[in-house]
Amino acid sequence: MKAIGFVIDESIKEPASTKMNTIDFDLQTIVHELDVRSFLSRDQDPLKEILNLAKRIGVGERLKIINSFEPVPLINLLAEKGFCISLKWRMKN
Repeated sequence: MKAIGFVIDESIKEPASTKMNTIDFDLQTIVHELDVRSFLSRDQDPLKEILNLAKRIGVGERLKIINSFEPVPLINLLAEKGFCISLKWRMKN
């Protein structure tokens, strides 16, 4: 940005709140895991079970949802409820 005329005050540090939140599922913490693929294979909507489990998640705990696709509406809903979202995709052969 300096190259195009911006003046940068390098004495100002970036606030911690603007840094990217990341989740490390390998940390020693309680992880609540829900595999929703069985619901989907029976043509059942797992949303009620997901939201019930989400209500019981405590500070510092994790909710891990195992799914066969990226559930964008669910991701947005949980983000609105204050969850920090981390997507980890692993395809099975």
